[in-house]
Amino acid sequence: MVFVRIGIFAILLISSQLVIAEQKQYIIGVDTNDEYPLYRIDNNPEGFYIDIMEKFAQSTNIKFIYKKLPKDNLYSSFYNQEIDLRLVDNPNWHATTKREHNVIYSTAIHFYINGMFIMNDRNLDIHQIKNLGVVTDSLIWSMQHYLHNNKIDIKKAKNCNDLIEPLMNGEIDIIYCNYQVMQYHLKGNKQIVFASHLPYID
Repeated sequence: MVFVRIGIFAILLISSQLVIAEQKQYIIGVDTNDEYPLYRIDNNPEGFYIDIMEKFAQSTNIKFIYKKLPKDNLYSSFYNQEIDLRLVDNPNWHATTKREHNVIYSTAIHFYINGMFIMNDRNLDIHQIKNLGVVTDSLIWSMQHYLHNNKIDIKKAKNCNDLIEPLMNGEIDIIYCNYQVMQYHLKGNKQIVFASHLPYID
């Protein structure tokens, strides 16, 4: 079993030049993934993380504008000062690149579990996985070693909900997803369970 404690941070990637007292409006870069109920940026930004940011904005009399960007573009957009902050992030992500910039973090706002979900009648070993379903641009930290050393086909989807039917139909062996997000989409479905015997991030 592999597990790493990961904190999600808000008011993220704040440059040393950004001083809240001097500005009233800030652009927050958010990736394109649909991770509701944690966050999603479609017609109206919503979710737990967005609620936290908006409460902070109200308490400090500032305004946040949410800009949806591909995950690969978020860091470059921040470093080029096209966005003021990033939601979500963690100091361990892209740590080498961050050393070249003055990056400041908030305290952690959330600790989460990312892991594998399987059909409840299949007790798969890690080496038996041939087809893996993931949300586009997900960071599959707990699977990196196996992805590099085994032939695993990856099916990508906009959100975890779009991977449930392929799993139930046998098109994929397993889904990698945030635990809270997956429970929201399962809506009590007991046929799909969290595979605690496989690598996960806690």
